[in-house]
Amino acid sequence: MMAAVVSSGNLRLRLLVACFFMLTAGRLFAADASQVMLRYSLEQLEAVTASAPLQTSVGQATPDQSPPVSKRGDGEETLKQLLQLAGKKERKIIEKILEVGEQTGKIKVAKITEKLSRINVPAVVELYRDVKTLKFTKLDAARIQRIQTRLGEIDATLAGKGLSSREAGDLAFFAGMARDRLAAQAADRREKERLRREAAASYEQSVDKLAGERDQASREKIADASERIVGLNYEFGNLLPLAPAKGNGRVLMTSDYGMRVHPVSKVRRFHTGVDLAGWKCDGWPVVAIGPGRVISSGWDGGYGYAVVVSHNLDDRNLFTRYAHLRKAGRPNAGAVVKPGDRVGLCNNTGVSTGSHLHFEIRRNSESGPSTDPKTYLPTIEKLK
Repeated sequence: MMAAVVSSGNLRLRLLVACFFMLTAGRLFAADASQVMLRYSLEQLEAVTASAPLQTSVGQATPDQSPPVSKRGDGEETLKQLLQLAGKKERKIIEKILEVGEQTGKIKVAKITEKLSRINVPAVVELYRDVKTLKFTKLDAARIQRIQTRLGEIDATLAGKGLSSREAGDLAFFAGMARDRLAAQAADRREKERLRREAAASYEQSVDKLAGERDQASREKIADASERIVGLNYEFGNLLPLAPAKGNGRVLMTSDYGMRVHPVSKVRRFHTGVDLAGWKCDGWPVVAIGPGRVISSGWDGGYGYAVVVSHNLDDRNLFTRYAHLRKAGRPNAGAVVKPGDRVGLCNNTGVSTGSHLHFEIRRNSESGPSTDPKTYLPTIEKLK
């Protein structure tokens, strides 16, 4: 009797689960399939396209991706990529579709790729990457042209037919945000130029006034004025911290930011930076990626010989650490540096298995929370 009750309860539970799945799956795909993607942030979209680019059509890859992803199971490949974006409930549904979809043949997912193509995902992602870095990278002519090109592509998509009101609204909002950011950047540069002129005059007056003084406080004031001048004249980021000695070497990322198995301890732990290396990179110059002041230069435990630079930016304080350096060739603490200035030479000091540069960025202090350095660096090829 008890077994019959339990069996009956299990049957009801199974029926409820089956009904929930059918209803939710129906809403997921009967509705506009592109809404599954558009409800997630562009940061999430960028992460997926960076690791597994979405197809715009069969046999055609998104920019910077060669060869294209496999033609086999086009809808299934798209589902696997959407799986990385989905929330917990939707993820379970998509996983179930991947398990049984091929057997039942009842769920059609081919239209998802068509939707992704129609809203021009590559243009949106590329524009997002450019706009995201406008606040802390130099706005050169090439970058402006690329952003304008992407905006033109999105405008063309908006002018076309077939977009839902939600799709059009999302694209229009994002394009407007990009144009606002461009205008703000131009205004910010004009303000920086004004401040630079004022700071230059103040610096000259400070040097003249303190030229005869030799106490530490006077030297600090001159250093502060010098750091301000450098900060106003140079942008932060968009520069590789490891520079090939002869200019023609290839820099690779040998270990990414995030969880990994430590190469020495073999314990899974969080990697607070990125490791960069190249063929015979021992002795390659290591350079500052932005204007700032060296706050420490010396032995730093597992980091080996390391240099930490403080960057006092407009809206944030960042600290860059360059580790596993040679003992020689480092600037002294207090030195003011600009982008491209050498802060050391690549080596293998500290806890390390070979010559490389460990580069990390922290917020608020040199021991503050870390942030993904790739946000501030040009694209780096990963070691395969």
